[in-house]
Amino acid sequence: MNNVDNINNRHTNKIIDINKKSFINIIIMLGILIVISILITYIIPKGTFGQITNENGELITDYTNYIKLDDVKGINIFKGIFGFILVLFSQDGLSLL
Repeated sequence: MNNVDNINNRHTNKIIDINKKSFINIIIMLGILIVISILITYIIPKGTFGQITNENGELITDYTNYIKLDDVKGINIFKGIFGFILVLFSQDGLSLL
């Protein structure tokens, strides 16, 4: 009976260790994705597409006219890393939940 308990304990501990490893790996991958996303905001040129008026008088986006904005910088690193927490304390935070 004692051997069966030892086998069950080892099996349970191994499952817990695998889950801890998986959790840590996922947190690391999400952190890397956040950092890459922040860096991309500094690399990709910022700008906006122009707008034209169609024959019905409606404004539509003109994807052939790109206006580059040189004075716009990337996302603040602090806001990028802690954005998922900061959004909960924003004015619209409760509506997200």
